[in-house]
Order: sequence, then structure tokens, then C-alpha cells
Amino acid sequence: MTMGIVERVKISAAEKGLTLAKIERTLGFGNSTIRKWDQNSPSLDKVIATANLLDKSLSWLATGNYEGIPCDLEFIHLYEKLSELEKEKIKHFIEICLIDIPTHTETKTIYDYNIPETNLPLVQETPSYYQTKQEVIAILGYVAAGEPIEGISIPLGYIPATVNADYALIAKGHSMEPIILDGEYIFVKKCDSLEYGDLGIFYINGDVTCKKYQPQFDCLVLQSLNPDFKPFKYSLNEQYDFKIQGKVILTSTQKDRFS
Repeated sequence: MTMGIVERVKISAAEKGLTLAKIERTLGFGNSTIRKWDQNSPSLDKVIATANLLDKSLSWLATGNYEGIPCDLEFIHLYEKLSELEKEKIKHFIEICLIDIPTHTETKTIYDYNIPETNLPLVQETPSYYQTKQEVIAILGYVAAGEPIEGISIPLGYIPATVNADYALIAKGHSMEPIILDGEYIFVKKCDSLEYGDLGIFYINGDVTCKKYQPQFDCLVLQSLNPDFKPFKYSLNEQYDFKIQGKVILTSTQKDRFS
């Protein structure tokens, strides 16, 4: 159902703590004037006065569009109620949605029945020459390769698992370069503990980041691979909402960058 001008005025008035009657008294309109606007088109001067009072776009209040572009009104009003931090989360999510990710809608398992040439290296996990099972894993969003970012774990699509991993993330930032590049897939094996020096995915106070795990006797150190980035240090005397979410499993290309 399309939202009419009366409903848009009501929503905008509620955001200001006003009622329709209060608006009508303030602007000198007759009683119940605004309630009739869906049936009888209001004069332009009254709509302008109402829009100015409510700090709303004239175009949106009159038509439901911003400068002639149809909008999801419910989304817009929910967005306007968010804090700056919450708006930043939405921004990250939109960036994720704009990434071109290949999807597999029919199946999540790919079977390759080709017999490999004898001069090709064999994959250790391959059960036989005649049936190679290649799992497809979910891409669960961004992970920071820089400052920690808000974790978003929504399946965005699926990609072949070229390594033994449970899911994939997309690197955002340059702190793990030159091994893991900005925008590159990071393959993750779920676990809740790591060895010293392992690359891992960490949840810290609501944020998620990819770093090298280097615990010390008095603090937890999460080290970047890029020397231009300072390590994150967390004192063991302070309380943190901290979890190890998984171990990073490097692809052959990423491993080659170590050399």
C-alpha cells in the first residue's frame, strides 16, 4: 500500500513530537485540514509551510519521492532514526552488497570427473583421480585488514573452497598486505584457539578483524603483517568481549607472497 501525504506528515510530526492538531494550530490551518489532504489536494503554500515546520523535503512530503526518485519510505524513516554508528554499519552492508560475487543457486557441491594429466601436481585432499569433490562455502561479509569494523555475518553468495575452510570473508584494508590484499577472499577454518603466530579472525567488542595472533604474558597483541600498521594491544587487566572466531587458511597464491 502506497503511503499518502497524510501518513508522511504523521510520521514526520511524530519525529518532532508533534500532532496534526498542533501543526494546524501553529500554522493557522483549520481543524482537521491535514487529514483531508489525501482526498482533497492541498494548496502548495500549505504543503511548503508544513514541510518547513517539519524540516522535510517538499518533494518527499508532497510526493513520497526525493527529487523525483522513488524511495523505500519505510527504510528511509528507519534509517533517519539510527545513530551515527548504526548508519556506519548500514554503509558497510551496502558496500558488501555492491560486490560482484559469483553465486551457486542449484547446488553447493561441485563434482569434477576429469582424470588429471600425469604431469599435474595432485591435491593432497583429493580422494581419487576419478571423483574430485569440491565444496562450496559461504561468503559471510567483510573483515577488517586495518581498523576493526563492525561484524556482519550474512551469506552473500558462495565460492569454491580452494582450501580446507568453513567460510570466506572479504578483506577490507591494507594491514595484512602483502600477504592478504584489500578486496581479496580470506578463507577461515572455525576454531576457538590458535597457536602463537597463527593468522586469525578476532571478535573484539563487537568488531571483527584479521590479524596475527601474538599473546604476551601481560597483554594480547594482534599484529598486522604490514609494518606501516601498529599492532593492537589489549591489557589482560582490562575486560574485553573477545573471541577467536577462526584460523585463516592461506591460499597457495597467498603463501607464495611470503617468499
